[in-house]
This record gives sequence, structure tokens and C-alpha cells, in this order.
Amino acid sequence: MPIEVPNRDEWFPKRATLPCPDWPAINAWMRENVTPQYEDEAAGQITRHWLNRLVAALGGTHALVASQHFLLVAVGDAKRRSQTLDFLEKSRAFVLEGLGDIAGKYNARPQVFLRLESVDSSDEFLVSFDSDGTHAEAAAAFFSHGSIPVPYLEQSSFSAESGVLAENLAGHLLRRLPLPAWLHHGAAVVFKVSLVGGHFGILNEELIREHERCWNVDSIQDFWSGKAFADEAWQWLSDSLAEILIDVIQREVRPDPDTFRAFVAAATFKDGGESAAQEHLGVGLGEITSVILGDGDWTPQPARWDKCKEPA
Repeated sequence: MPIEVPNRDEWFPKRATLPCPDWPAINAWMRENVTPQYEDEAAGQITRHWLNRLVAALGGTHALVASQHFLLVAVGDAKRRSQTLDFLEKSRAFVLEGLGDIAGKYNARPQVFLRLESVDSSDEFLVSFDSDGTHAEAAAAFFSHGSIPVPYLEQSSFSAESGVLAENLAGHLLRRLPLPAWLHHGAAVVFKVSLVGGHFGILNEELIREHERCWNVDSIQDFWSGKAFADEAWQWLSDSLAEILIDVIQREVRPDPDTFRAFVAAATFKDGGESAAQEHLGVGLGEITSVILGDGDWTPQPARWDKCKEPA
């Protein structure tokens, strides 16, 4: 018999103006009342209960719409919402086809995207997941089989919006793979460019000088370990280097799609992807990096990392 989840107001108290789910209480109810076969169904109902309250609190032209694999809360007209869902479904199919067998089996829980009209709404929404302590841990646990919902601000055109959607969706679908942070970002951008066009890894003289100034034999280890991606001061430079390295691989190494897929499948955060690069690309990451940064010891050295854990 299908499960019916109660729609409890106490599960969704307001923080400022928006409902902030009581994830610990929700997870406790799930553990006590839901068997594994109905977990996805129950989680989907709870997510809808929350998003319906969110739409009511946001007001204006915000509405909740759904497709086979997505729930979308979006400001704007019905046509734009339909266009967004159609793009998400087609993009999902494209990325999974590109990943092939390494994608594995994805669960039945829908991915949530939220197109919001103000920075204040986006910031308040993120508090539901970025709070310290048990609340944030419980939120992560609830979405552990899927992905934390993705909020983004309304864009001036669908072309601009599609770029935001494509990169976030690709990142979500790559999330289950044990990739090093640089390859997770770089591969997501590859899919984004394939879906909506554009460029990645663009260099000018000023950016080259900035990379040469900032990266040395010590800081590059924070790049390979993923530590630099978690540092706000280094994140943009890390994202840039990741995209440049992917561009170098595509232009200089020129792996065919099957070879690049094998590289992604074998790459692991434990060594920054070095052994996978040696095996499938026939060249080490240090040598690839030297194309950009010049001569130096750029090879990942996990023994020097503070700690080696899977990126969040």
C-alpha cells in the first residue's frame, strides 16, 4: 500500500519570511515510519509539502511545477517554466548519455531547482542548508540520495538561464562519482559548453600572470586535494585552472570520447586523478599543468595533503 506522509506545519517553521524545514524531526519520522522501498516516495511528498509552503511565502508569480525528474519553483510565466523543465529533462538525458555506464543508476527522487527573483530570498533559502551543526547535517542526510536543491536568480534571458542550469545539473549528476574537485568542476563545464555553447579555459595575459603568481609547489597541492576550492579567496582561481587544464587535455592530449570517459571513471579524489591520467591519458597531471605554469613540480602528492577525504 503506498505511503501517505502527513503534512505537518511543525515540520516547516518560518525563519524570517520563508519556511525552514526541521530536518532532524523529518528524518526521525522517516526512520520510524518509512521502509526502504517507500523512502523515495515519502521524501518526494515531504519535498512537495515544503515547496508548496515556499511558493506561498514567496508570493508574486512564483509557482511549483514538475516533470518526470525535476521539481521547479520559479518566478515568471507558465511558458518560461515549461521551457525550463523541458531544457532540464533534455540536458539530463544528454549528460547521462555522455557518461555512459559510469553514471550508474540514479534514484527516483526528483532534483529541485528554484528560480528566485531576489538576492534576499536566495540568501534566506540557503540558510535552510548552510546552518551550523545538526541542522545542516540533517539536511544533507535527507538529500543524500539526490542533491541539495539549487537556487538561482532570475536571469535576463533564457539563454543566460540555460548556462546556469546546465552547469549545476551536470555537477549534480557527476556528484556521485568520487572525482577530485578540479575534475568535477571541469567536467561539469565541458557538459555546459556542449549543451549551450560558449568557451572554457579562456586565458589572457593578465590571467596567466595571476596563475603564475599564485600557484607554486605548495599551493598546487591544495588545488589537487580540493582544499583550494573550499577557500573563498582561492575558489575562482581554482575554477579557472580546472577549466584551463580540461582545455589543455582536449587540445594537447586529444583523447577520444571513450578514452576521456574512462579517465573520468577511474579518477579519484584520493590522488587528484593522477593514476587515472597516467593510465588513460598517457601523461601525468604535472606535465599537463606545466603547459600553463611552466617548469616545476606540479604533480599531485597526496602524502603532503593535510587530509584526504571525499569532496562534499
